[in-house]
Amino acid sequence: MSLDDKETNEPMELHPMNAADRRVIHKLAAENGMTSESLGEGRDRHIVLKVEGETKPAETDKED
Repeated sequence: MSLDDKETNEPMELHPMNAADRRVIHKLAAENGMTSESLGEGRDRHIVLKVEGETKPAETDKED
């Protein structure tokens, strides 16, 4: 999945990175409407990015 292909809604696992780099990714994800989670331990710790589901506006009943 590419970052610009948000229509698949599939999580994207990034490669392992250090804590400082993960913090930057978490911040950027939040600023761009994505959720992020760090998984793994030690040198294998990595981020999983998820696109937040868009909510559809509620349909309203109109009487004509």
